[in-house]
Amino acid sequence: NKRLTKTTIEPLEALEKATKTLGKDAQKENPFTPTSHQTVSTEVKQLQLSFEQMWQDLEEANAEREKYEANRKELIANISHDLKTPITSIIGYVEGLMDGVANTEEKKQRYLTVIHEKSLGLNDLIVLSLQWKRPISLVLLHIFLKNTVWNKNS
Repeated sequence: NKRLTKTTIEPLEALEKATKTLGKDAQKENPFTPTSHQTVSTEVKQLQLSFEQMWQDLEEANAEREKYEANRKELIANISHDLKTPITSIIGYVEGLMDGVANTEEKKQRYLTVIHEKSLGLNDLIVLSLQWKRPISLVLLHIFLKNTVWNKNS
């Protein structure tokens, strides 16, 4: 029957073909959008609409995932930078002790105090990050580092 073929079989074959293209190439357009002049049965039209909605939901989920991934990468880069600053300071003070730059007992105590405080700040950062079930906001992380690690006896 030609009518059955045009209204049901061909549109279903087009849907099947569209599903096989998913995930192969980055698609800009919804492959489930029916052609404007296509006459389809009510059931097939409903199926097409469901596939179109699924496509839109997938696009939104992918956009959200990409946003989270970008935020995660930025957070890791910022944390890495924020950890390097006090670690570099600690290394500098330790090298100062080893090279004899801290040549008085008072200087040695000051160096050790700075090393201790910076180490505690780093420990606090690690403990804080482990307590959070979700990523720490960059603003909170910056405030924490500014108040605990960066400004202690630099």
